[in-house]
Amino acid sequence: MLVRKKPIITKMYMLSRLKINHSVSRVLPALIVIVAVASNAFCDTITKVSDRPVFWKIEAAVSGGPIIGGNSFIKGDNPIGKKASTSLAGDLRGAFCFNPETPKGMLYKGLYQGIGVKRQDFFSRLFGTPWSVYVFQGYPIKHFNSRLWLGYEWEFGVAFDWKYFKTNTAAVSTSATAHIGLGLNLNQQLSSRWILSYGLGFHHYSNGNTSFANNGVNTGGVSVGVSYILNDIIEKTDSSDVMEYAAVIDQKKWIGDILVFGAWRKRTADVWINQQIWPGTYAVAGIEGSFLRKFNRWIAAGPAIDLLYDASAGLDPYWIPGTLGGDIRHSHVPFEKHISAGISAHCEFSMPIFTINAGVGCDIVCPVGNGRFFQSLFLKTFITDFLYLNVGYRLTGFKDSQHLMLGLGVRI
Repeated sequence: MLVRKKPIITKMYMLSRLKINHSVSRVLPALIVIVAVASNAFCDTITKVSDRPVFWKIEAAVSGGPIIGGNSFIKGDNPIGKKASTSLAGDLRGAFCFNPETPKGMLYKGLYQGIGVKRQDFFSRLFGTPWSVYVFQGYPIKHFNSRLWLGYEWEFGVAFDWKYFKTNTAAVSTSATAHIGLGLNLNQQLSSRWILSYGLGFHHYSNGNTSFANNGVNTGGVSVGVSYILNDIIEKTDSSDVMEYAAVIDQKKWIGDILVFGAWRKRTADVWINQQIWPGTYAVAGIEGSFLRKFNRWIAAGPAIDLLYDASAGLDPYWIPGTLGGDIRHSHVPFEKHISAGISAHCEFSMPIFTINAGVGCDIVCPVGNGRFFQSLFLKTFITDFLYLNVGYRLTGFKDSQHLMLGLGVRI
């Protein structure tokens, strides 16, 4: 988010930033917990969904390409006065695939998931060389023959050890950020153990409005990777098991989710001549009840009811005139001025362990300062068949982050 200020306002903003640095330390532990719980879900899933061995593989990849976007900080409006344009990364990952002779392996042939570590170099003193720890999942889209196929892959995790600057145009303003990636890979089976991959990918790094500035960093480019399968599996299964399992997971039915989430965020104040920054961080808490129609094993869609408490909403009308910069204040804001309520439509894409949910909605009750129309994108990691960990974003304008959505959900 770009915030324009006169020089005196910038100085006041810098002073206020010194008071909120403690919020940075909360980003890394929260996202590490997410990755840890997802890792535990992997182990539980391996035990519960298959009593037969799974394929284990290790992967190494290198990727590189341009830094994407029109961010003025990246273009040269920064403390060192130089443009950042290129990135290079190396990944080391471990993954497992379900035994192809089991029901789940047959119905999700080629599905893989695991945990990876990435080291990113931006060839610039602006960002340093951050590390990422992430979970990922991939699946074939099109098989050209038995040895060549095209697949998608996504990543989600935490990137840490960023070099960052306390300026109002900074691309990164915290030492830890979220890491989101999406890619297409052309995979070639070289032998029974070796797979070569060529890919196109996009990565986004952002702190989710937990601190300002929140412009983020986007990278794109090409990748080359190699995978080695660690174990041979030659077990067989009864086809009746597959048919029975398919009948269950492909059953059309209504499903309900109750999601409770929370986060913290920063907020600009639209008062006086220029935008100001309200000091400190503000709590966010919400609940979403969704009613989704499951069409097959992959796709479900339906409406949801959204209730949200945002302690940073509705502040502007209560601004105390004459207070600005690091001393800006507001009078007491009634509780109901922080509440929003609305409806949304959602579509889910489900795979074993993970479900990706995208939604668009409109707040019928909308506090001052919040956009009435909102979007959401989040990842559900199922710890059990009915309990999941949720992490995602709520946005406006399909690009501007309002806040994170960190919580737990129950499927009923």
